[in-house]
Amino acid sequence: MAPIITLKNWFRKDLRYANWDRDVEILKDTETECSIRVYTDTHSYRIGAMVREDGTGYLGCEASTRKPRAGEDHTRGNDLPDGLFTRANWQSILGSIVGYELVKIHREVPKSPGLVSEESVQKV
Repeated sequence: MAPIITLKNWFRKDLRYANWDRDVEILKDTETECSIRVYTDTHSYRIGAMVREDGTGYLGCEASTRKPRAGEDHTRGNDLPDGLFTRANWQSILGSIVGYELVKIHREVPKSPGLVSEESVQKV
């Protein structure tokens, strides 16, 4: 089976609110190899797959920022999980994409009893 068909099936099963035809850019599609790209507000993710004649294969993902940082003329990126062309590796990639997109929650630090806050210290 062509790798893109397998990816499409996994995509449809695992991404409830996504739509393959609307949300996936196909970069390469042959009988043995495919490459797709998906986007978020701040990143793009290129997922590549290949299947050998013996049925084994490779699946991997690269993350890139969509805009360069101030003063830079290139975008930054990282390799996300890669390995065998398996559903488990696919799900590892999806989990990494979610983790990559999470943003830090800024929480108020609770004041410990017995500590004096700066506001309560009188300046002499």
